[in-house]
Parts: sequence; structure tokens; C-alpha cells
Amino acid sequence: DFTVRDVLTELPFPRTMKVLTIEGRHLKKAMAQQLNGSSKGPTGAYPHLSSNARLSYRLGSCSSDTIASNDDELISILTFTVDGVELCDRQKYNIAVTSFVADGNEGCSSWLESTRVHNTGWDELNLSCVLLKYLQWKRAIYPVLEDRVSRQK
Repeated sequence: DFTVRDVLTELPFPRTMKVLTIEGRHLKKAMAQQLNGSSKGPTGAYPHLSSNARLSYRLGSCSSDTIASNDDELISILTFTVDGVELCDRQKYNIAVTSFVADGNEGCSSWLESTRVHNTGWDELNLSCVLLKYLQWKRAIYPVLEDRVSRQK
């Protein structure tokens, strides 16, 4: 059973959700930036994808979607699909992230290339409240490792 304490331990900061419209090329860069710190261990920046999305990446190789971290670690996005279709660089996608990440924090400046979608229904909605309501509605969840984000060698 999940408790309010569990949710607040996992989401300790009062973050609101933001919906962004972003071109595929900037979305790929943003994912690489989020993976940048996560490659050494779990961080709050690790990307969480919808069930219809898959992303694979590699450390140490170079491509147009490669970023280098402060310690010269390279991260390349190899594939990024939504509904089985590869992202198009110029196509626009709607995504949801925390306000903290949308503001370019955690070293994720590519999110600043997006346009915010405003909706009074969610603009000030706290993420931990959304999760608590979901858990109340769902009643039972069964975590499964789906490899939505995978590291290739």
C-alpha cells in the first residue's frame, strides 16, 4: 500500500506540471540532457516516458544529438519513437514535465526551446496531488519494468 508519506518522499518538492509544445530535435536534445546526470546513478532528471514512447541511447559516441557533460561524457540518442514511429526533427510534440524542468533546471536548457500550453485546469496543479488522486482511483498498481528508456552498448 502506498501512503501519502511514500508519495511525498518520492516527490518532496511542490512542483506543478507544465505542458510544452516542442520540436523533435529539441526534444531529443532535452532527453540527452536529462540522461546526462542520470548515467552515474538515479537523479530527479531521469526521463520518464509515456507507455507509447521508447528511447535508446549510448554513452561515449557522437551524433547530431550528442551532448557532453562537464566531465566530457558523451550521450547520443539512437532511437526515439512514439507509437512506433521515429520522432521527426521539425514535427511538434506535446509533452508534460515539471515546472522545475520546464524552466531549464537540472541542466536541461533545451526545454527552453518549447512553447508552454496554458490551461487553467492544470497550470497550478501540484504533481504529488495528481499522483495521489491517481493512486486513489487506480486502487492497485503492478509495476513492470518496460524498458521505455534503454542504454545500448
